[in-house]
Amino acid sequence: MKNRNHGFSSNHVFSQMIVCGECSELFRRVHWNNHGCRSIVWRCVSRLQPADVICHARTVNEEVLKNVVVQAFNELLGSKSAYQKRLQDNLAMVLRGYEDEQALEIDKRLAKLQQELINHASRKEDYNDIADEIFRLREMKLKNFTDTAVRDEQVKRINELNEFIEQQDSELTQFDESLARRWLKEIVVWGDRFSVALKSGVIIEIEI
Repeated sequence: MKNRNHGFSSNHVFSQMIVCGECSELFRRVHWNNHGCRSIVWRCVSRLQPADVICHARTVNEEVLKNVVVQAFNELLGSKSAYQKRLQDNLAMVLRGYEDEQALEIDKRLAKLQQELINHASRKEDYNDIADEIFRLREMKLKNFTDTAVRDEQVKRINELNEFIEQQDSELTQFDESLARRWLKEIVVWGDRFSVALKSGVIIEIEI
């Protein structure tokens, strides 16, 4: 996987979010002056600085990106039932990816090993293997705790987007930066389309 951290400013709503479908690099915001016509565009980093690959990605006007986002949200709102079904599928997938029983089994195993360690220590027997296993299980428990936090955040994102779709009764007429910051994960730029990925796991294809 490419290292996409190029030290760009992350203040703009699209920073670190526009990705090249051809070379997987990030796009950078550029103030363009084309024969006296000024505009703000986004270009692949591979085309702006020396790179190991030759990239042919198109230059995208910032207004086009905003329009893509508006179209993506309106596609979401115009096909509510279909996208709500996809959200429910995503939710089920997230929940299946974590088993609470695993955490209980780790706790049971830890309690048993800790008692064995005490017994070995009291008899002045070697307990290095037991200590190593306890350490390994504690590492697993910590990872499970982290995974649970990630899972809970994913569930929250899915439920919030589902609620937004349910409550929004009209299409967007203009770009809304607050919605973009809240829901957008990334936009992949291809030669013939844009893949708009939301933080809930939904991907919407927009042809422009």
